[in-house]
Amino acid sequence: MMKETAIKYLAWLSWRRPWIWLLGLFLLYNLALGVIAPMVIKNQLDDLVVKRLKLNLDVDDISINPYTLTLNIDNLKISGKELGQPLGFSKLFINFQLWDSLGDTWTIQEAYLTGVYGEFKRINTKSNNFTGIINNWIASATETATTEKSDSPQAIPQLRIEDIKLQIAKLKIVDQVPKSRFETELGPIEFQINQFSTLPNATGKQSLLLKTSTGVELSWLGNLSLTPFSSQGDVKLAGPALTTLADYLKDDFKIAIATTNLQAKFHYAITKPEKADLKVRLSAIDANVQNLKVNQYPDRSPLVALKQIHLSGGELKWPEASFHLQNIQLNDGDVWATITPQGQLNFTQLIAENSESSNESSPWHVVNELLSVSGVNFHYVDQSTTTPSQIEVENIALNVKNLGTKA
Repeated sequence: MMKETAIKYLAWLSWRRPWIWLLGLFLLYNLALGVIAPMVIKNQLDDLVVKRLKLNLDVDDISINPYTLTLNIDNLKISGKELGQPLGFSKLFINFQLWDSLGDTWTIQEAYLTGVYGEFKRINTKSNNFTGIINNWIASATETATTEKSDSPQAIPQLRIEDIKLQIAKLKIVDQVPKSRFETELGPIEFQINQFSTLPNATGKQSLLLKTSTGVELSWLGNLSLTPFSSQGDVKLAGPALTTLADYLKDDFKIAIATTNLQAKFHYAITKPEKADLKVRLSAIDANVQNLKVNQYPDRSPLVALKQIHLSGGELKWPEASFHLQNIQLNDGDVWATITPQGQLNFTQLIAENSESSNESSPWHVVNELLSVSGVNFHYVDQSTTTPSQIEVENIALNVKNLGTKA
């Protein structure tokens, strides 16, 4: 009796039965995607980071959901002596669409990369903290090319991603080249793309929001096409951007911008036809600066203090190298011009002697239709004579038309 029962159960478990094959395929599918695939991804990352870039790699977890076809990589960190500060992210999430990818185009519904952090350090005029890593990559790529020769060029894969989000938590910028070491932090930076595609003539929508530790905010809303390359959109900039720029360039331009509030915006269009040069056009350029105070560096003597500067109707074209600005308005403030005891005007001392200069004429053609000045006081002091002289001109108002660089 027991023998007959055993035979019956063995027959029920026979490999000839369809459900046994279905169960085997189900287990194999889960094993392949849930266990083997994450191990393959980890090995590929090790090969890329450790062997090719010669850096260290730490990953908390790599997982794939075999039912929803989603990939999660948590807390990835890349470190190394050449890199300096670690580079990494807190989470990578990819939602792959299998049925939509059965053709020639790979489709991803969502791709999110959040909590990105790192540092860019300019060490000297020829190298930064990524130079050695790039050299390692090029060397390894050359070795791969010699072992895997291919006469046919690699085409860009056909890819479509419905939703991309990139969130940079903190990006540190360090420049050790200037005499005065420059350092600032960017973040958070939020970058979003909808309907990104490498297909010909496919256009997606993108947005970018960038904030710095100094209060500068940069936003961008536009679209992008890769084949052929083209992009257009709108850019807005707000905050003390001029203060940060002056602080970075103070070794070459001897000015310090004490306080300023900048509001600027423009529309852009960039195209790169396959058999033509890159074309760039900025239009509707508008900028408003309030409470601008410019001092000479490093003695902090005053140069300019204006309550408002307004630029409007600007247009820039490249490769035409032309910049057209309809209106410049300077309202309410003071300008200080001083002749030093050595006979030099203070404004001519703003460019450092060691800064690079060229005697070649600039290809740019600049035109300003109207320069308006109102409510500006002019202070002039001549210290080059035995008896210093002083001139005060109050409440200057003037209009200058058609200023330009063309002869």
